Amino acid sequence: GSCYQKQADRSRQKTMNWEQAIKYYSIVINDYPDSLYRTIAKDGLGMVYYNLEQYDQAIVYLKKFIDDEKSKKLRTGGALFFLGVCYKKLGKIDEAKKYFNRIINDLPDTKWEPHAKKALKKLSITKDPSL
Repeated sequence: GSCYQKQADRSRQKTMNWEQAIKYYSIVINDYPDSLYRTIAKDGLGMVYYNLEQYDQAIVYLKKFIDDEKSKKLRTGGALFFLGVCYKKLGKIDEAKKYFNRIINDLPDTKWEPHAKKALKKLSITKDPSL
């Protein structure tokens, strides 16, 4: 899945590569419940759906990744940030703020904290979810 995801980032045939990434991430998630890669596949699938602008689907998998990674807070920063962005894109500003604040409160001094602060500042300036 991750190979196709990386190819989609660099390819003109993005749609085909995104579809292949979804296929293989889904196989890992659904067919290998004891695999160590299952959690990583959830994050990858969430990001594929984010890139496809299918924010509702992205939210589902990013939340599953976070649930699996509860004890490893540093690895959840990106997922929390992109959850906030997904909610912002869907016009659910209060939900977006919740995830950006969670980064600030639970993951201070990480690389995601400045991004969360900047996103919150933009949300307080405007209510336009496209920003």
